[in-house]
Amino acid sequence: MKILFAVNPGGLGHATRCLAIIELLKKKLRRSQIEVISGNSSAELFQARDYSVHDLYRFVPYTIIKGKMRFHSIWFLRYSLRYMKEKEAAQKIVEQFKPDLIISDQDLAIIPSASELRIPIIYMTDVLGVAFAKNPISRLWENYLNNSLTNLINICDLVLMPVEGKSKGKIS
Repeated sequence: MKILFAVNPGGLGHATRCLAIIELLKKKLRRSQIEVISGNSSAELFQARDYSVHDLYRFVPYTIIKGKMRFHSIWFLRYSLRYMKEKEAAQKIVEQFKPDLIISDQDLAIIPSASELRIPIIYMTDVLGVAFAKNPISRLWENYLNNSLTNLINICDLVLMPVEGKSKGKIS
């Protein structure tokens, strides 16, 4: 079985969670071939453990002032531009590797490719939307991104949320 992990590059939380899952899958599925798409220190973590890594993604930093996110519209725009670029790059990797399964830890760029090629996708997240915009322009961007997020999540075959709550539909 060929498995492609797409790991959000924002810090090492996503990467360490995926590393634990990958190690378990390697034990259970001994003949599996696993590759990782990530970036920044997350890619370095997987490379240090001799995994095949595509160092593709870049974290989009946000501005925090006095404990609150500021300049939302700028962040939304930068995130959208990064997403479009990484979506194309991720598609090339999916087409070359031809995985049987994609597991995404809060990486959205991989989902359209998986859907087009009818590759099952498991999406892990603790975010189903955001609500921190204060001004009308930021709220417009935020609504657009939240709707896009919902559409992408609905494409996935299974959504895993590491939080307490009840399972509903494909969200566990």
